[in-house]
Amino acid sequence: MEHSAAHPERRACRSIAHTCCGCQLAPTAHRSHVRARAALTDLSDQISNCSAWGPAILAPPLFFLVSPLLQLSVGPHPRTKMRWAKSLCMGAVAVRRSGASRSLVGMRSRVVHCLAHWPSPAALGLALGLGAAGGVAACEKCVPNRALWEAALRGDPREVVQRIDEGAQPDGYVDENGVSALIAAAHQGHAKVVEVLLDEGAAPDQQAPKGSSALMAASGEGHVSVVKVLLDGGANPDLLNANGVSALIWACTKGNLEVVNVLLERGAKVNHQDKGGVTALMAASVLGHFDVVKVLLEHGARTDLKDSASRTALDFAQRKAASKMEARKTLQKEATARLLLEHGAKSG
Repeated sequence: MEHSAAHPERRACRSIAHTCCGCQLAPTAHRSHVRARAALTDLSDQISNCSAWGPAILAPPLFFLVSPLLQLSVGPHPRTKMRWAKSLCMGAVAVRRSGASRSLVGMRSRVVHCLAHWPSPAALGLALGLGAAGGVAACEKCVPNRALWEAALRGDPREVVQRIDEGAQPDGYVDENGVSALIAAAHQGHAKVVEVLLDEGAAPDQQAPKGSSALMAASGEGHVSVVKVLLDGGANPDLLNANGVSALIWACTKGNLEVVNVLLERGAKVNHQDKGGVTALMAASVLGHFDVVKVLLEHGARTDLKDSASRTALDFAQRKAASKMEARKTLQKEATARLLLEHGAKSG
């Protein structure tokens, strides 16, 4: 009985323990925060005591002292974590060689900068805490930009506005995949955040490295409200990614009928072909999206166009199932094939 009665108190203590340093993180993340701050202090002391050491001697001990920081996030790949660690170590060496009086501030600046761009909320919290505690000016922009990106991903328009008021730029941060705040919010379906970002100057047609845009992300996920906000904000419905795929083709592939209707109403090209020659009609036919195919045909989709392998939309509808998903769509594909035949479709 005593154990059960004390347990809630211990749990309550754990839940508020992180308030001691003001990091505002969950208890688990707070413990990582404390360990990382301790590691940073040790690292700074190591720098101050080793002013005469060369990079070859200084880098290895710094690398191992930085290792607790790496536990904040699994990261996208172990090699990426290794690159971050080496960057921290070499940065420390460079700062130490440039002047002993600036070693502590310089090292903290580099740690804050690295953590501000680390793909982990815990790392971001640590960056905010270290930046505030150390008065670091080097990351006055990158920390709020990363915080804005996190808020956009969560769908928190109030925090987005707050971060912008603090100096964050709507397009100021992209993650390791090149995804901006606008694209992240659009993919998650956060229409209000997308609206705020556009009002604050975010480019509606910004693209990730492979060409994906916010409109493509929203169209593929079926977020109609986000699609409308983006189009009202000036997004180009015919913007293409690296493979020549448009938002309409994405929507047709996923069978998002409402999005298809909106894009067609806003003037999206119904007969556009990507680099492989695939059209929106072919993309809709392959999985038997009957209603989407019907709408496309009503808007003038051509049934005679062929892809790079000389296949028409009818060929896509009639082909044997190449995946489990296609196998589950057999009846829909048969109905789609009949609809195409009624509109004069022929095989390639």
